[in-house]
Amino acid sequence: MTSQPGPRILLAEDSTPDAKLLMTLFEENGFQGRFTWCTDGEMVLKHLLQREADEELPQIILLDVGLPKINGHEILDRLKDDPSCSKIPVIMLSASSRITDYPGPTPGVNAVSRYYSKPMDLKGFEDLVTQLMREDFPSLGVS
Repeated sequence: MTSQPGPRILLAEDSTPDAKLLMTLFEENGFQGRFTWCTDGEMVLKHLLQREADEELPQIILLDVGLPKINGHEILDRLKDDPSCSKIPVIMLSASSRITDYPGPTPGVNAVSRYYSKPMDLKGFEDLVTQLMREDFPSLGVS
């Protein structure tokens, strides 16, 4: 996790190599904010739903579908009931390439902004981060 002020990303990823690679690639592409890295669904919900009153919410959530303890789909269902979390954009990441693994967003709340299959190589991760930062979420601070 970085300590700079600025945009905030919650990264929910149980694979240490994938999480470290994503954080590094975001920083190499100009991200100058903070990451909060959660390795399972319980950590995600605790961070978002049991935070201190003055603790800022992330501007975007990168959410692995296959998290241990509580999966990404169940996390979305739980977040939709919290008014402060229900409008945070969510990017779903999955090791599966089958779009049928994605059930679709709940109308009006926690709509999944994008659904990506996790790339299997470095170039794929680089392309994913570039698209997220330059096209989908330019407010993350790309120069």
